[in-house]
Amino acid sequence: MELNKEELIELGFKHISWCDEWSYCINNIEICASLHSVIMYIEGESYKTNATTIQDIKDLIRLFK
Repeated sequence: MELNKEELIELGFKHISWCDEWSYCINNIEICASLHSVIMYIEGESYKTNATTIQDIKDLIRLFK
């Protein structure tokens, strides 16, 4: 999975340097993207997604907005 950091920044993701991930928060939901996976945290529970592209991530954001 290849993430384009410029596109993540445009979407509103913030870089977390200590773990090399990108994070985006919507209400009580956090989407964390790394080089290997996209994980969602909903009220403290983690859920691995099958998102592999920027379009998949955009779809997740649109779904939960």
